[in-house]
Amino acid sequence: MEEKKVEELLSEYEQLRRRNILRNEEEMRRLGLDVSVLTNKALGRFAPTAKTRKRKAIPRIFRQGERRSERLAGAKAVERELSPEIYDEDERPNKRKRIQPKAKSTESLSSRSSRILQIRDTSELVANFLGEYIPGVGGTQMKRGVMDTISADGPPSFSRMSGIQEWSNAVCLFINVYGHCYKNVFLQGGQEISWFAQSRQWEGTPVIQRLINSDGGDIIDDDDNNNNTVLEPTNVLLFCREENKPFVFCGSLSYLGHDPERVPIRFVWRLNEFKALSSKPAFTSLLDSCSNLLRNNRSASSFIANNNDDVDQK
Repeated sequence: MEEKKVEELLSEYEQLRRRNILRNEEEMRRLGLDVSVLTNKALGRFAPTAKTRKRKAIPRIFRQGERRSERLAGAKAVERELSPEIYDEDERPNKRKRIQPKAKSTESLSSRSSRILQIRDTSELVANFLGEYIPGVGGTQMKRGVMDTISADGPPSFSRMSGIQEWSNAVCLFINVYGHCYKNVFLQGGQEISWFAQSRQWEGTPVIQRLINSDGGDIIDDDDNNNNTVLEPTNVLLFCREENKPFVFCGSLSYLGHDPERVPIRFVWRLNEFKALSSKPAFTSLLDSCSNLLRNNRSASSFIANNNDDVDQK
């Protein structure tokens, strides 16, 4: 593919991402959430670099009203949505290198680390657990209950305090829908969620790169344009919980955009199985809790941005 065409596609992709971020910011403002108060400008080592920006995969554009991604099968395409391929078969370069996005180096990890293990097939998880509570281990270890349930390889070891759990074939986001400074809000009636990464993470953090490029696509920063790299997709799954309740499996997510100019980095995700989720009592209860939190927080004088790191999610 000619360099000019690649640049044009990347520009189009970036414009779509930017529009999603600006739309999300306006929606949050209407709800009383000021992004400029919740975040800080990304400066110094947290600032995006030419390398992190250049390495974004270019998703393939959806064909007319049709999706090729099995993960999004059955969902109707809209203008701003993108899928992970830009080439028709006869346009593909001769040399193509396919890579699977990975978690951090596994050399020093436990053999039971979730970063080495795999989750069960996503379609199986959706069929069995979508919109349902997943009981905690011993009634109190809520995150442990989820991690054990979704693992294809037996109980994993993982960081109990982190709201981002990496697997070799997926990334799971855990969100507590409670707390005074709650800001990971459901939008569009629950069809989307605005999610903030941890304060120490920036655009170049490996797990953030996995999330940004979760739809897969073509990496265009190779020096040799005839030896392009194809990044395989990564499943991103969402689990949310109300206070004193187990986590609810909210299905898989599609990346709509992120803002690298501020930290914590704000992502906008689409809930792929929203139609099925909307009839699930556990999910509608999450939406009600989110609305109540926003209503209560509006009465506060301001929001503070000191809740960037995940709270204890057992």
